[in-house]
Amino acid sequence: MSFAELESLRTISPEARIIPAGEIWERSKQEGWVLGEYMESQIDALWTQAYELQLRLDFVLVSEPEPEVRPVCMFVVWEKAGPSPEEIVALRKLSEEAANMPVSAVLRKARAGEWLLGRFWPNRLPEIERRAMELGLQLRRES
Repeated sequence: MSFAELESLRTISPEARIIPAGEIWERSKQEGWVLGEYMESQIDALWTQAYELQLRLDFVLVSEPEPEVRPVCMFVVWEKAGPSPEEIVALRKLSEEAANMPVSAVLRKARAGEWLLGRFWPNRLPEIERRAMELGLQLRRES
């Protein structure tokens, strides 16, 4: 980067005005200087200003990121302080983990609080909630 380019960059970039020249050179030598994000309506004025200052600009179009889809934790919530015998039977029908455990172990774990049913993709939640409702169990979601 020449001195003239550095001065032009400082004219167009508020951030570059407060940074020492050496740091600007280090940050810009690999990929150039990132001016920032601009609305489409600002691009023409920025392009004109850069042309007048003899700076070459490259634009990268950025679209809004897609929302990230994450699994949701589903917990079985007991109606009272601890599970009723009916809730334990229903839990064993709904939870593969509970079905494969001895009843005494299910009771011990269930008395400790909510039962983590598992982590499920959002598209599976309606089916799981419907099944829990049929069995008389209450569920709670946690992202």
